[in-house]
Amino acid sequence: MTWFRARVTAALAVVAHAVVITEAVREALLDVPIISSSTVATGAILSACAVTHACCTRSRAQRRTGDRNEQPVDQSAIWLITAAAALPLVWALGLLLILRLVRWREHGAHPRGFLFATSTTVASVLAAHVVATTTPLHDWLTHGSAWPETTLGRFHLVALLIALGAAYFAVQALSRCSATPRTTDSLIAAQGMTVVTVLIGLATTTATAVSPLIMPTFIPIAIHMTRLVQTNRVLGNDAIHDPLMGLLNRRGFLPLAQKVLQRDIAANRPMTVLFADLDNFKSWNDDLGELGGDEILKAVAATLERESRVEDLLCRWGGEEFVAVLPRTDLEQGTEVAERIRLAVERLDTLVRLPGSTEHLRIGRDTRPCTISIGVATSPAHGVRLDELVDTAIRAKKSAKAGGRNRVVRARDGA
Repeated sequence: MTWFRARVTAALAVVAHAVVITEAVREALLDVPIISSSTVATGAILSACAVTHACCTRSRAQRRTGDRNEQPVDQSAIWLITAAAALPLVWALGLLLILRLVRWREHGAHPRGFLFATSTTVASVLAAHVVATTTPLHDWLTHGSAWPETTLGRFHLVALLIALGAAYFAVQALSRCSATPRTTDSLIAAQGMTVVTVLIGLATTTATAVSPLIMPTFIPIAIHMTRLVQTNRVLGNDAIHDPLMGLLNRRGFLPLAQKVLQRDIAANRPMTVLFADLDNFKSWNDDLGELGGDEILKAVAATLERESRVEDLLCRWGGEEFVAVLPRTDLEQGTEVAERIRLAVERLDTLVRLPGSTEHLRIGRDTRPCTISIGVATSPAHGVRLDELVDTAIRAKKSAKAGGRNRVVRARDGA
């Protein structure tokens, strides 16, 4: 759903600018001091806690591997909910920007994912800020009011806190449902972890009203929670990703590919499957050794990622075989993608060390070029089940091999 994500990102950016400008004008016209001494104290402590949490968990976040289509659960909500409710909007958004920049490395080489996640968080902060400022909640937090003495007053305050968390969560939940398809279990797990994060954020918000000095006690909780999430995510990713290349393995690929296929069929859209196989790979292993062959495989996997879209699914099928699922792609478009991949692999310029030597060879210059044969099949022309699409693409790949290798072959209609 790249088109949807692009429109959502643009809309959120426009809304964010409009709200910031409107808030600044409102405060100027009403002659409301933007930052008071108590606000500065609360903001300084909150910012220090948030940055400490982000820096203490950043190194682990940079080491973890993950699906490029996946939007991680961001525990910065623990602090951003409080910032949205108790601080001026400009300060809250500034803190958000700092935390997002600290987390930049989590999104690797995919700035669109970073922009979408940041825009989603901006929208969540705006939603929470609107709830806080249009109800007595903001005044209760900033003026240090005592806990209501009546049962009705306490119920009202708890209801406002729940509304604050619900506003933040609703935007996050909507963005996850509109993102690239995920398995139902992973989506439920992500939404559940978001709920837990929001609840801790509400606890932090309540503690801030009592005394901002209580906030640092939440740092160990936030760090422990983030590290637990990161560890579980790494373990989960290891189970569904190839350890050498980082691409999905069959266990991770098949459920997601099936979901993509079902969505495209339901929307009456085509979907293309590419089945790729490196040519004469055994000779590369014989000439360069197992480690040299691994370097070629990693270079080919990196080429597949460069030549594909974020929403495309890439899988190491086994050995030197790869599968790609291209949503909303017809046969002509899929063939163009396959040809682009074939040319990119043929132009590989990878440096490989010879076994038992310090000498290096550059593939394509000091050796023959690396080549790949690709079969192309499309739904619904070649089938409406994933297994028959893959089988058809495999047969087309075999035709490419029989026709001289280093070529792209499309499946015949009705194959």
